[in-house]
Amino acid sequence: MPEFDLNTLGLLSQIVSDYVGLTFPEHLLGPGNKPHEVTFEHFADKQSFPIAQRELLVDCLSKDYDFIPLDEREENKVWKNIQALLSPDSFTVTTGQQIHIFLGPMYVPHKVFSMLKTVHNLNGKYHDKNIIPVFWMATEDHDLAEINHVTLWNKTFTWNAPEGGMVGELACESLASLVDEIIDGFRLDDAKLELLEVFKTHYTHSLTLAEATRKILHHFFGAYGVVVLDANNAQFKQSFAAVMTKELQDGFVYEAIQTQNNLLKEEGYVRQISPKDTSLFFIDEERNRQRIDRVSATEFVLYPSGKKWLKADLLEVLKSNPERFSPNVAMRPLFQETILPNLAYVGGAGELAYWLQLPLVFEKASISFPALLLRDTQVFIKQKIWNQWEGLGLEYELLLATENLFQEKINSLFIGGEKRLMHEQEFEKVLQGVTDYTFELDPSQVKPFKQITKQWRNQLKIHFDSLQEKAKEKEAQNIQKLIKLREQVYLNGSFQERKMPFLAYLLDGNKLSHMEFSLSSSSRYLCIKLV
Repeated sequence: MPEFDLNTLGLLSQIVSDYVGLTFPEHLLGPGNKPHEVTFEHFADKQSFPIAQRELLVDCLSKDYDFIPLDEREENKVWKNIQALLSPDSFTVTTGQQIHIFLGPMYVPHKVFSMLKTVHNLNGKYHDKNIIPVFWMATEDHDLAEINHVTLWNKTFTWNAPEGGMVGELACESLASLVDEIIDGFRLDDAKLELLEVFKTHYTHSLTLAEATRKILHHFFGAYGVVVLDANNAQFKQSFAAVMTKELQDGFVYEAIQTQNNLLKEEGYVRQISPKDTSLFFIDEERNRQRIDRVSATEFVLYPSGKKWLKADLLEVLKSNPERFSPNVAMRPLFQETILPNLAYVGGAGELAYWLQLPLVFEKASISFPALLLRDTQVFIKQKIWNQWEGLGLEYELLLATENLFQEKINSLFIGGEKRLMHEQEFEKVLQGVTDYTFELDPSQVKPFKQITKQWRNQLKIHFDSLQEKAKEKEAQNIQKLIKLREQVYLNGSFQERKMPFLAYLLDGNKLSHMEFSLSSSSRYLCIKLV
């Protein structure tokens, strides 16, 4: 099936387009950073990853995966990957996402399979190394409205979740009732019921949404060796305490991002995130995540509660209970690179854009910057729709184009845009020739002639506009057909992978293996697949 470089479709912001196109200014990546691909330098940076940190990592992950039966662990690919992290020759490639019910939209598995392709290619290139895929669950997020619903066959099901707190810590047993609601809402065959039972079982027998999501990810991606990590862990926070202390004391993240933002602005780039004066949250007694705002050199205030803290007191809590603190979006990458021997992060365009604001943050924290790899994506189109599009003889790119490019092309193809431009250019050539001839014979007549030609241009525009309106009426049916076909790719104006739930893909009878990317393809590509 057709494959396209994302950088040629107009779907990327300028900063990411330049980055993947290798035209992003190198001085903005920080000293010594060449993150476009994994190199020997990345291995060298992580070769000194502390053995104590590896032992901590393996210990925490082993506890998280104690649900794997003892008699299966020796042959279990995920368990073997976890234990392999003790070796200095083992490294990780990471992707991540906040946790959604039913695993969320299609871009989540796209991230996983992009990461797996990267891991496969690196293991093939560096035979003396062991590259392990890690999925980072962003469990400390508190934006419940973003993750608490799923739309199936034009019907939306919303989880009536417990209120407050970080989503990963929410009790998830009530999600079993949502599964029942889905079952009651449709007539489902045995295969669909069996699939929903997988989710229901894990939601029923897990204490938290984070635990259930880990088990569900393991169900679908465990055979690929994907290790799922939840960093909301007291021991992980303890190992990151020194960096969090530096942030409370100095506010170094804000200053570093502001400096980088100014440099990016000079190059004409738009920033993805705006830094806060303190890049940490405080987790209160009710397990609510409150933003820490700096009031003065010695005082902080929590938002939204308004509770005030002296810096000395907050530092004391951090020293004794680092698990009470949580990094925000600008600081989470530092946390990741502290607890993992990580070579690369595989993310979407928005993620790469904000990572490119962070090189100076990493430099100030004395933490090595990973390679940044733009994930691949896929569009799934029904065979019938594909046949109709091909029957029209149109370019595949038009199906994927942004709204502006799509409208321009439609105007050109069906409303005489190309012919109008051709005739207008020919008209201008004739006018210019007559103007030149007039100047040769009598220069004083050029100005009156130009006044006449201005009237002609106005009349020609009125004439062409009238013709295009008639063409639009004549071609209305064909245009509407194209718009309807394109809605398979842009659901309610958003790219398919952002609107289509992973659960909907599976319930339609599609195989997980059909989502695998071609291992021979380069990264950052978009593939059309028929279902």
